[in-house]
Amino acid sequence: MDEPLHGPMAKAIYKPLSPVRGRRMTERLTGIAERALKGLLQQGEGDLAADYAHAIALGFWTELLGLPEADAPLLGQWSAAIRPMLQFEHTEAEREAANQAAAELRAFMHRHYGRIKDAPGNALLHLLAPDIAACGLPDAPPDPATMAAAVTFDGIDSAAGGVANALYACLRFPDQYAKLAANPRLAPAACAEAMRYAPSFIGLHRSALEDLAYADVRIPAGVNVFMCWGAANRDPRIFPAPDRFDIERQGKRHLSFGGGVRICKGRYLAKLEAELALKVLLEKNPVRGIAAGQAGLEQARRRQSHSIPAGENCRKAVTGNAGNSIDCASLFGFADGSRTFDSLRGHGQSGSSQAVESARPCRA
Repeated sequence: MDEPLHGPMAKAIYKPLSPVRGRRMTERLTGIAERALKGLLQQGEGDLAADYAHAIALGFWTELLGLPEADAPLLGQWSAAIRPMLQFEHTEAEREAANQAAAELRAFMHRHYGRIKDAPGNALLHLLAPDIAACGLPDAPPDPATMAAAVTFDGIDSAAGGVANALYACLRFPDQYAKLAANPRLAPAACAEAMRYAPSFIGLHRSALEDLAYADVRIPAGVNVFMCWGAANRDPRIFPAPDRFDIERQGKRHLSFGGGVRICKGRYLAKLEAELALKVLLEKNPVRGIAAGQAGLEQARRRQSHSIPAGENCRKAVTGNAGNSIDCASLFGFADGSRTFDSLRGHGQSGSSQAVESARPCRA
């Protein structure tokens, strides 16, 4: 989404997810996390990624959208179908399934908005509607349904990955978890460090509109560049001992939410989700029963399929196929909702993809 439309749409989506609504979101998320953990403990065994982290994100967005709990599995199914498009590689069948899921989610959201638009309420679509209606730009969405569909996928999938990786990082390093258990006030710092150490996904593609030079790398016009903030988060010039997970780390913030005018509009909610998930886990203290061993933790982390380690092998600036990473706000289109993964695949390319490696990590 480009200017001048990006500005008012970004403002519209930020407001319902901002600290202004922090108290209400905290109450909702805490209740959802407590119920998810209770269910996990009653099972006797489970997966912290699927049964806790994902359950929190899915439960919150179901409530935020004003949907009945019975609709939560649908949101989860669509999210799972779209998720492979955030991976480096995907099959033709996965791309077709993602297109179908995106179309179904968009249609579902339009039907839902049609049912609730004339009734007062605090669902996300109600909160978006005034700013969408006031935008007045020719390419603006006609109603909040398409925008809600786009942010719902990202809100569920990326946030669940962030929560899962925060739990994974803290449980993987017993010394750090012991510090956290002794001082739960470190939860915000622990989550920030986890988002630096293991972001839920490590970058996005952008297409160069003109020839660019950055450091000693030349980027030709038309090449799709992978902006790897997972590498920037491990830059030793910015973060001393970058491969160490340290919940008391001081200094620069991570880049997992991006920066500037394109910074993630749901960043406050994502941080709050991870912090509260960790706090509830600490309060109930079921770790001995859940984290049976390192093998179990590694298996849980791999199931969070779009989470990729950002270590030495990620310290590269690479370019590739734009179809491997999708900006969900663009995916769902606006005026007619016609854009799909097919139309975005190869967007901005002037020919075959190129690979560009830099000897330097991205500077934070």
